[in-house]
Amino acid sequence: MLSKSIKKLVEYGVETGLTPECERIYTTNLLLELFKEDEYEDVSIEGEELNLEEILKELLDEACARGIIEDSIVYRDLFDTKMMNCLVPRPAQVQETFAKKYEVSPKEATDYYYKLSQDSDYIRRYRVCKDRKWKERKMGSIRFSERLIKLGYKESVVERVRTCGDVLKFVKDPVQGLKLYQAYFCKNKLCPMCNWRRSMKYSWQIKQILDKALEQYPKARFLFLTLTPTYFKGSENYISQADWTEMWEESAKLDYTPVVNIKAVKEKVAREDLHDDFSEDGIMKAVLETAKYPVKPFEIERDKHGKVIERSEEKLTQITGELLDGLYKKRQLGFGGLLKELRKELHLDDIENGDLVNTSDEKTEPTAGEQIVAYWNYARGNYFIKQ
Repeated sequence: MLSKSIKKLVEYGVETGLTPECERIYTTNLLLELFKEDEYEDVSIEGEELNLEEILKELLDEACARGIIEDSIVYRDLFDTKMMNCLVPRPAQVQETFAKKYEVSPKEATDYYYKLSQDSDYIRRYRVCKDRKWKERKMGSIRFSERLIKLGYKESVVERVRTCGDVLKFVKDPVQGLKLYQAYFCKNKLCPMCNWRRSMKYSWQIKQILDKALEQYPKARFLFLTLTPTYFKGSENYISQADWTEMWEESAKLDYTPVVNIKAVKEKVAREDLHDDFSEDGIMKAVLETAKYPVKPFEIERDKHGKVIERSEEKLTQITGELLDGLYKKRQLGFGGLLKELRKELHLDDIENGDLVNTSDEKTEPTAGEQIVAYWNYARGNYFIKQ
């Protein structure tokens, strides 16, 4: 119901301080005008949770249903900016408030502006949370440590994994939000937290390398090679390559003939205005997608229909043991040929055992802004912030 959603958004504005109480009716009318709506029903929202992401989604869905905007990320983002503009103070008011606070304390002024940026949805906090999922990955590391106990690993190994990511130190950036600058990571090959960081680092590095490779060989094509033991039967999904099979069998010292899959990495269809944008829609995006495979978690696997494969804890523990045995003293990531040469030329850090805090070349210094520390609370199963 449009009236209810608008009332919740206005209430959110008043509660966060974006909208003065005396401008409640004025702000409501601005939002009604955006939706080309003449009628408004003053419904009760008592007991309703004022979750900005959900409120905006309700209103954006309504705008799409009314044909006011197209249902795409770009148009939805533009329209929710228009809606939030109905709530926020004028730029001159923001500048005046910032200047007054700055005279008292620069920190107070930047805190004011940072909060305003978050409350006004300029910094989309809920997207940052979705992208990071620190809590879920930390819980995955704890489950992994419990399996290590069952497998009889030394207490020191278990403790390193269990305490992985216990304390996270961030710097508050006015535009990009929180940026990690210090943390302890265990670097175990199967740790969910560490593998997520490796995935970020691998994706960034492979993009630097491929950018360089495409400069030298603009018409290059990429191949995605899958070398499996006995997980798949039949060859209907594979292009059989006898030479690849023979080489893999010899290099892996196998006593059976493995299944080998090799195919070209295909470019996804791009919008007409983005045909040359390799970072988003071209062949680069497809190659970067394949880069996730070496560090992909095994806890959540899906079948060919997309359904999650349910496994017992006993089975997951067994798989953990087998993988750890198989990966012992083995590298999971490697570069060869031209890519190896370019990686050396770019002086890139080791992905598996190197720095997992700074996953790109942009290093964050603790002096760059206000520091925020997140501590893992084992009793409550979540991170809690200490500013």
